[in-house]
Parts: sequence; C-alpha cells; structure tokens
Amino acid sequence: MKLTTKQLKQIIAEELNFVLNQNREMNEFFTLSDKMLMLNEGKIKDFLAKAPKWFSSKWKIIKDLAKAAKLGIQDIYYVFKAEKGMLYKILSVVGWNLDSLLKIVKNGIKTFTRIQQAASEALANAPGIKQAVKAGKFGSEILDEWFEKNPWMKKIAGPAVGALLIVIWLNMAFTGDWDYDFDQTAMIRAMQGDFSLEELFFSADGKRLLMLLFAGSFLNLSFPWLAAATSGFKLVVSVIYTMGKEEMGKTDTVVSLSEKNFGGL
Repeated sequence: MKLTTKQLKQIIAEELNFVLNQNREMNEFFTLSDKMLMLNEGKIKDFLAKAPKWFSSKWKIIKDLAKAAKLGIQDIYYVFKAEKGMLYKILSVVGWNLDSLLKIVKNGIKTFTRIQQAASEALANAPGIKQAVKAGKFGSEILDEWFEKNPWMKKIAGPAVGALLIVIWLNMAFTGDWDYDFDQTAMIRAMQGDFSLEELFFSADGKRLLMLLFAGSFLNLSFPWLAAATSGFKLVVSVIYTMGKEEMGKTDTVVSLSEKNFGGL
C-alpha cells in the first residue's frame, strides 16, 4: 500500500512521540541522580526522602542490586547509564519487576531455540539461502521462502519478539560482544506488542540479525548464565556485575559511594 504524505507524516509523528515518551522519564531520572550524587554524604539520604516516590523507589532497588553485586553505588549507576540507558529501559518496560524479566528471558530463549533450529535446517536443506549468506545478501525472496517453510514464525509477535531481542542483548552483555548494536527502540516497542517477527526480519536491522543467525554468529549460542538465575533478582545482579566490570575497565577512576549513605532507603 502506497502511503500518502499525510499518512507518512502521521507515522513519523507517532514514532517521534513514542521515543520521546520512552526517554522522558529516564532522562529525568538520570538528571536527578546526577545532582544527587554530587551532594555531600549526609545530604543524599535527605534528598531521597524528599524526592518523588517513582525516583526513590528505583533507587531502593538499585541499592539492593549494588549490595548483592558487591559494586559501589557509583559503579552500578554507570551500568544503568551504559549503552544509552538500555538496562533502565528494559526494567521500565517490565515495571521494574525483576521476576517478570526472568520470565520474559526464559520465553525468549525458547523462541530463539526454535529459530536457531529453523536456521540450521535452512542452511542444510536450502542451497539458495547458503549462497545468499556467503554472498552477504539476504533478499526478500529468501525471507518469503523461509517463512513459507516455517509458517509458525508468522505467529510470533509482540512481546515474544521483544523477548528474543532481550535474550540476544543479554548474551552480548555476558560475552562482552557489543559489535551488533541493534535498534533499542525496536526492542522496547516489540515488548509492548508493536512488532511481529516477520516485520522485524524484513527491516534493515532484522536482515542484519538474520545474517548473523545464518552465518553462525549465534548458531552455537548457549545461555550458561541462566542456570544461576533462579530469580529475576539474581539475573539482574549477574547482568549488573558483568556490565559493571566492563564499565569500570573503561573508566580511569571510579569513586564508589559508601553503602551507609543509603542505609535509610
């Protein structure tokens, strides 16, 4: 269907509005946090006592995570700001309910495993796909053929697609592989039900993801980190600890605030 200029403008406006709404609270959180962490030790507790509940409640979770991960408050704050605030965005989508995130991740791994198997079978049984991968090309006709042979993929939509992207992002966090920098907006929107797997794979980022799948970058992907994640809290602690070590490695000097300053949380 050919879009009119008016329809195209409306779509662009909706996209911009979505991004602005997603980022507004996060930017306010980081702005307030930056100011708070510049205060003298004795005034931080007072700041949190007077701060809006949505702000102080998040810092209560952050404090607990920092303690469990054995990282300083400043260190863990760097983690939440890293990768354009990706961890903050993910937790916001699940309402900062860590067990909900664990459930999403487990479902995402199930989806990934099925796609992984389908990709392996396609490489083994479809010469055209092999040639396309070797040539670095992935045309729409290849995708059409793949979806036709795997009709169940067309039914995967919304949160299931977001879960798949979160699994890949988490695995990159644990392996330290940030080379594949897919669109964060697509991940968040997918978690909220805005994308189907088919729509994702036909996008530029989706084709790039498929190339990685078929080329083998993710074909041997395993998730040993999930075995220890018996709760959503443990999962996020593991992510934070891993990313925290990575962030501290990039920083010449990291000043960790004492846990006692946050004892009143």
